[in-house]
Amino acid sequence: MSPLIPALIGGGMMKVIVILLPLLHMLSTSNQTYKILTIFGDAPFYFLPVMLAYTAANYFKYYFCLSAGRR
Repeated sequence: MSPLIPALIGGGMMKVIVILLPLLHMLSTSNQTYKILTIFGDAPFYFLPVMLAYTAANYFKYYFCLSAGRR
């Protein structure tokens, strides 16, 4: 399994929790906990290009530093 898949699954599950907690009136959207959970859920998608470069570098047996720096 690619190391990218668990990160995306975890980020997606965290986003589901962030969506469900305000709908169930367990957490307010202005709460600090809500904001922290949102950051945790967005992090895998924010760093997706770097994780994809790492996965591609492993697959093609290339240097990670060069693959992450190139566009």
